Amino acid sequence: MKGLMTVLRVLPDDLYDLVMNSDQDVEKGAVFAEIVRRFGDPSKYEAAPKMMM
Repeated sequence: MKGLMTVLRVLPDDLYDLVMNSDQDVEKGAVFAEIVRRFGDPSKYEAAPKMMM
């Protein structure tokens, strides 16, 4: 967080605790999939463009 002026937490409490405080393995993309399941319509999801490095 060095150099950041503002930090914004966007995960619901249960998912935040799963990621930050749990010893459970979290599969890549699982948290995002759960967010879409709870709050979005997966059929309307469009993937963000890949970052070019």
